[in-house]
Amino acid sequence: MKIHLAIVPLILLVELPAQAQVFLRPGSYLKSTYIQAVRKSKSPFASIGKGGVLEIVVSALGGKTVLSPVVNFHDSGTDYYLESNQRAVRVDNGNSKDTLDLAVKSPDSFSISTPGDFFGHFEFVGSTDEFLRSQTVAGVYLDQQGRKYIFGVDGAASFPDHQFTYQVGCDHFEARFDYLFGKEVDWAFKLSGDTLKLFKCNGDGPAGHDPKPFLTLKRVAK
Repeated sequence: MKIHLAIVPLILLVELPAQAQVFLRPGSYLKSTYIQAVRKSKSPFASIGKGGVLEIVVSALGGKTVLSPVVNFHDSGTDYYLESNQRAVRVDNGNSKDTLDLAVKSPDSFSISTPGDFFGHFEFVGSTDEFLRSQTVAGVYLDQQGRKYIFGVDGAASFPDHQFTYQVGCDHFEARFDYLFGKEVDWAFKLSGDTLKLFKCNGDGPAGHDPKPFLTLKRVAK
């Protein structure tokens, strides 16, 4: 007598847990291509490329995570509210909805797959001002007489005869060159290796500064 064994596959239905919400950190997120270009060129102006949304500021409002896009560091767009790790929604006039397709992988980065100005990967830098200072002029310098000049990452600067605060410009809508600005500062700059040249600004456009630097410095420490 032969015994036939019937093998019946056992199928278990398992309910998978919903994807956990990843909460983005508050602060500035810059497009990865811009971050890489600034780190390589040390020039915010040379890094803008074709422009578009290069910065998205993340904040909290009314218990919601808000994404505020900034076009070319010049124009602020309409806010988007993060609905999930895959979608952000903008409400226009309280009726129509405009959405962005997202991929939030960690609190420090997200990607936008919606075609257009938003498309790309964004990384958390916290403060755009501090990031740009750290990647460009921040450091300790000496002039030809051996006098010390300091540009701090925090925006505090110290010259032999005075102290002041400064920012590195990233809005190049009018100023088509790299520049520093502040209450006491309106200078173009060119950074080549460890040599920093400062020029007095006299207008906008490609040649909106004096042709010759008023100060040339050599960086001796970051």
